[in-house]
Amino acid sequence: MPYRFNTEELPALEAYNAFMEKHHVSLNNKLRSELIDDPTFGPLIQVQSQDEQKAQQAHSRKLEHEAITENKWKAHSDHLLKQGITYARLGLKFSDWFRVIKHYRDTSLPFILEEFKDNPAEMARVLEGMNKMVDLGLSVIAEAYIIEKNALIKEEQREKEEAQKELQKSESRFQALFENSPDHIFMVNKEGIIEFINHVAPELKREEVVGANLLDFQSDESRSKVEKALKYTFDTGKPTIYETKAVLHGVSRYYASSVAPVFSGSDVVSVAVISRDHTERVLAEQEVRKLNLELEERVKERTANLVAINEELESFTYTVSHDLRAPIRAIDGFTKILVKKLDGRIDEKESHYLDCVLEGSKKMGNLIDDLLSFSRMGRIEKRVGQFSMHLLFQQVFTDLTTHQDLSRIDFSMEPLPEIRGDREMFRLAINNLIGNALKYSSTREKSIIRVKCEEDGQRFVFSVSDNGVGFEMEYQNKIFEIFQRLHDEDEFEGSGVGLAIVKKIINRHGGKLWVNSELDKGTTFYFSIPK
Repeated sequence: MPYRFNTEELPALEAYNAFMEKHHVSLNNKLRSELIDDPTFGPLIQVQSQDEQKAQQAHSRKLEHEAITENKWKAHSDHLLKQGITYARLGLKFSDWFRVIKHYRDTSLPFILEEFKDNPAEMARVLEGMNKMVDLGLSVIAEAYIIEKNALIKEEQREKEEAQKELQKSESRFQALFENSPDHIFMVNKEGIIEFINHVAPELKREEVVGANLLDFQSDESRSKVEKALKYTFDTGKPTIYETKAVLHGVSRYYASSVAPVFSGSDVVSVAVISRDHTERVLAEQEVRKLNLELEERVKERTANLVAINEELESFTYTVSHDLRAPIRAIDGFTKILVKKLDGRIDEKESHYLDCVLEGSKKMGNLIDDLLSFSRMGRIEKRVGQFSMHLLFQQVFTDLTTHQDLSRIDFSMEPLPEIRGDREMFRLAINNLIGNALKYSSTREKSIIRVKCEEDGQRFVFSVSDNGVGFEMEYQNKIFEIFQRLHDEDEFEGSGVGLAIVKKIINRHGGKLWVNSELDKGTTFYFSIPK
């Protein structure tokens, strides 16, 4: 038996079905044209293309036809249930559906009257069948609509309850943060009045703060700063920051604050201020600055003392060295006279003694000359000019070598730049560096010496490399100290003053001297000079 219908009702349903098979396309098109401007259904119709609407109408007609002719009411009913669910989910009122039914009846009636004007009995059966199908559709759609609407209401209520719970949790978390924050958090209105605050400084009570003007707590030098910050945020709606000194019952406190706007619509009605107490940090910084000033004064005093001591030492060194020159020359001169007068009259041992005296006086003379050079480097005035380091290195190398030496020396230079400095001072420095390279590589079958220069920002970095005996890098600082030597006199002669002179010359020109060496493989001296 048909779903919800008995056998006696079947003729009316079949008459309705036959009518719809003939006219459903025309009816649907007319109904669509009438509903296209409806405020509720018009937008729903417009989002579908005509092809989509035709396919949907054909599917509905097919299910209705099969329900009547083949007793497939379950599929037709399920289709109506889905419509009811859809109406509920779209938020349509059920009264809107009655408006559609009215349009449907008003649209169908002219077609029925025209079709059956000569057959009132068949017209009555078609109208009866249409009423039964409309009643069935309304009842099924209403059932689905009500069930789905109730479910949606419950879901909406559940979501509201969950949202309320989340809001309460959020408010609780915010309240906890607000109350337990170490920072002062407060609201200020356009008049500068503090409307509420989470907690106050130890020197104040809450009732002294709430309702008071924020500017009243500021020091004289901070009032304008706070006033400008508040005005900026109220005028622009943008956040800003400021640092101030507050005076609270005679106690100074330092704060770093941020200001954020609070809007009502597009207007800034108040600002939220978060102030962090930086008193300990500021006082610590002040103490550090005080200590730094004291330390700077001490350094100045120590530096002045060291300069004075160094000047005295250089003066003493110069005086002693100068005063020793005459006796050493006398010893050397008289010893040479003795050697000449006693030639052939003394034995080999006595002759050796005199040679030792001459050798000692020669070394002493060289040492005195080096000491005088070292002392003069700190006393004489620099004569600054522009000169070629390439030519100067070449001249020094030529002065230190003979034609016979060149057969066992491999000396090369990369192109070297011009610099500004005291040419004679640099001649002395280069003389010591090239001299050392020649001396300490003299034990090799062939001496290899390389001179290079690289640019490092605003400085030239020169290097002098050799393949000499080298040394352990743990002694790298020792070799620049006066009288410090890493080799015995019988290995390599020298006074231990040369590199100290080089360091003083480079320092006086605002440069830096350093070394890199590897035992038994060679040494490279570097020095930097401002461009």
